[in-house]
Amino acid sequence: MKDELVSSVAGLVGLSDELIHAENTDLFYELSHYLNELINTDFNRLDSILHRIDVSEAKVRAALASAPNGSSAGEIVARLMIAREREKRVWRRKYKDGEL
Repeated sequence: MKDELVSSVAGLVGLSDELIHAENTDLFYELSHYLNELINTDFNRLDSILHRIDVSEAKVRAALASAPNGSSAGEIVARLMIAREREKRVWRRKYKDGEL
């Protein structure tokens, strides 16, 4: 089974259901590749997706500036999106359980 967070983020950015549910697909690779395409061809759409997922532009800039060599911008942005989705799930669970 694929990582649920990666699948969730892939759906939020607009990857096809067929790709998300394909058996032999490296979904993180596909997600980061798609984000690289958006960076190069449709930055406004990427910006809209970042706002919808609630990843700040400042966080993206900081991550890109401190990224190790060899990491693509798409990989870095994908990791930030996945981390934010994880944070939101933790907060939702805490709220549901009355911990807030």
